[in-house]
Amino acid sequence: MVIGSAAGTPPKFLDTPPADPKNFPPLKDFIIYYVVAFLVGYREETFRDLIKRATDLILKPGTPPSAAPAVTFTIGGAPRQQIQFPDTAAGAAAPSITVAVQNSGNVPLMAPAVTLTADAGTPANTFGTANDLVTGGGDLAPNQSRNVDVTFTAPTGGGAADFTGTLSVAATNLPQPTTIQVTGRRV
Repeated sequence: MVIGSAAGTPPKFLDTPPADPKNFPPLKDFIIYYVVAFLVGYREETFRDLIKRATDLILKPGTPPSAAPAVTFTIGGAPRQQIQFPDTAAGAAAPSITVAVQNSGNVPLMAPAVTLTADAGTPANTFGTANDLVTGGGDLAPNQSRNVDVTFTAPTGGGAADFTGTLSVAATNLPQPTTIQVTGRRV
């Protein structure tokens, strides 16, 4: 159409008045649509990129998850929120519970270390760790786990009582230690 106009002979539909001018604007008003259609067809890839950028501006894509380690405690392959020992007689030791410390994040857990502390009101040697493969075992890769055995010895004394402690895992690249509560009951 532009080439025909440049040659000096305008196309007939641009000079011919419409049959019903009230309901249909003159065809000359559509020239901008023809030019845009030509440019879009000529540079289709650029137009698709423009549409993608406009869509991203309106529906901004979510930010990818940050790269960070995370610790999950599992017992027997199942994630746990608490380590609970069976009722134990005074002065006796309960069977140890093997806890897997798993790096459930997406970067290595650097120099992990396990500590077990007794809560207020619980004697210091009530809970302990044995066979600690986490502390000093080197970095823990994503989805890798290492075990630590947690022990409970019911303090001597009279009557039933509940005892609590906290198992913590710290690492150089963890913002704060990850903890799980440890409970045991003397009967």
